[in-house]
Amino acid sequence: MSTFLKPGSFVGILDGCFTRELDTLDDVPDYLKTLFHDKEDPWYCCHAVPWWKCFWEKSGHFSVTCAEILPETDFIWQRNLENCKDVPSEQILIEALKHDTHKSMALFHLVARRR
Repeated sequence: MSTFLKPGSFVGILDGCFTRELDTLDDVPDYLKTLFHDKEDPWYCCHAVPWWKCFWEKSGHFSVTCAEILPETDFIWQRNLENCKDVPSEQILIEALKHDTHKSMALFHLVARRR
């Protein structure tokens, strides 16, 4: 991506994350193991905010100016549960959110500047 951006320009992302990194299968809550078993988007595609910050900075092409969990995560998740309850492609996420009593899942945003 860095080849398409001029030095000094910004890129931003908003995505789902875990509130802590899940390094091994033993770290994964049981409800996620069940829901994501043999799916196209397994649980290990999702990471915690520090992982994303490191991922964007390790090439040396970007410096991360902001990387944090959105304070509005609970509100956005609740709206998603209400608005997407009948959308087939959202059912795995909806089921995961219903079982996420330990708040393992969140939304984050990251802004990085091209060096």
